[in-house]
Amino acid sequence: MSKYRPQFRRLHEIDRMLRDNRYPNYGTISERLKVSRKTSQRDVDFLRNEMAAPIAYDGRKRGFYYTSETYSLPAISLTAADLFAVFIAEKALAAYENTPVYKRLSSVFDRLKKLLPDNATVWRHTDWLAPRFSILHTPSTRIDENVWDNITRGLRLCRTLMLEYKRPVDLRATRRKVDPYHAAEYQSEWYLIGRCHKRECILTFAVSRIEKALVLDEERFEYPSDFNFERFTGARFGIFWGEKNFKAKVWFSPHIAPYIKEREWHPSQEIIENGDGSIVIKFTANHLLDVTRWILSWGAGARALAPKALVEEVKRELSEAVGKYS
Repeated sequence: MSKYRPQFRRLHEIDRMLRDNRYPNYGTISERLKVSRKTSQRDVDFLRNEMAAPIAYDGRKRGFYYTSETYSLPAISLTAADLFAVFIAEKALAAYENTPVYKRLSSVFDRLKKLLPDNATVWRHTDWLAPRFSILHTPSTRIDENVWDNITRGLRLCRTLMLEYKRPVDLRATRRKVDPYHAAEYQSEWYLIGRCHKRECILTFAVSRIEKALVLDEERFEYPSDFNFERFTGARFGIFWGEKNFKAKVWFSPHIAPYIKEREWHPSQEIIENGDGSIVIKFTANHLLDVTRWILSWGAGARALAPKALVEEVKRELSEAVGKYS
């Protein structure tokens, strides 16, 4: 047995010795686990103080024992830093409240909490967290649980899916076979990326628009060994991508410039600072939609400079918007 055996494994071994009524002491624990007596003492103290283990010493039998037969050693041990990370992750989970992911992971967090003793020191250090931390989320779309389950099953087993998919502009859903390759989350929306048999190409489907998904167990597909979502989508800006790259150039006013400079919007971005405090950001993209939406979100503080197709698309959107107020 390794001298550097992880503590949680040592704790479970000591728990087993106590549960089997072996009445271990520091000497027998050290011999069993091949560690020093000082390490054995620290482990027993940890069980008592941090894991709330009801350990007492029997002088006649010269060993430790449990004073309660109902005590159960938690499966895991978390430090205050670990628990803080779990707490933040649980808060962030609210972004998926309308998806099956939320319900299932919430259950995991609940079980995680039950694994720790109520009076463990680590809990006392985190009482201040709840009223002082919040994560504000964008509205998320609703996803049918059966649809989600069948998509994940198709992804896992490489099975073709029969989808009933309805775009916002469609009056009714269309049926199509799709080989699921990848699932991605973007701005609180989940997307399925896969090969559409109808179009004979790889497409992106918003999962919230899939009304039904059926796994075709008899139709197995070979997952492309060379498929990589990041490489396949190339210089995308957002979730959508195209085949041709273009160099986007966008001007931002001095008032908006500080907000642009504090983030990385695209891996290829280059920022040019002007003397009046305004900036121009340049990056390579391959689809106009998300770039257009991003520019419009900054209102009068942004102006598309290139390419011409992007400039015209932004102008068209703004013209139609102004027309709504005429």
